[in-house]
Amino acid sequence: LGIGTTNPSYILDTAGTVSQIARFARSNGQANLSIEGVSGSSVISFGDGAAIGNTPVWSIGRKNSDNSFRINYNEASLDTTNYVTINTGGLVGIGTTAPGGSLDIQGTQTFSMLVRRFGAAANTGLGRSNGTQASPTAVANGDVLHQISFQGYDGVSAYQNAARVSALIDTGTISATSMPGVLTFG
Repeated sequence: LGIGTTNPSYILDTAGTVSQIARFARSNGQANLSIEGVSGSSVISFGDGAAIGNTPVWSIGRKNSDNSFRINYNEASLDTTNYVTINTGGLVGIGTTAPGGSLDIQGTQTFSMLVRRFGAAANTGLGRSNGTQASPTAVANGDVLHQISFQGYDGVSAYQNAARVSALIDTGTISATSMPGVLTFG
């Protein structure tokens, strides 16, 4: 079906000179738009702005082989130039399609992660509680709050710990105004 074109290239092909070429609206409740690929990925691609039909610059969608959600550059197949992947377990990978933690950043850049704040000190909070997310409870003496591990690849099959900085609850009274802590190095 061609709208604004006499030679459609797709089942639904719209063309025109207005900036808003499509709108899907519902006046009283949730509106859904489904893009489903059977035995294939479901992808939305964004063109390069130079010419209609050029290779997509950015693509987002569901990868069929593992049902992950991906953001890709310069391709529509979601195969080789993955920048961000969210797997079905909710793990996020930047520079990897197989994240090994809640946030897994991989790459060859000088800085894997860079945090900057202008005009004041930058703060990064790393917090811990016992209990659950819905019902947190107080930490206790000796609890490890956070660890930063420095690892090197062993040349065979794994990354091995070389050094670690740990933040622990030290002995003392834990209260709304007191959180005794200590850093250890190992």
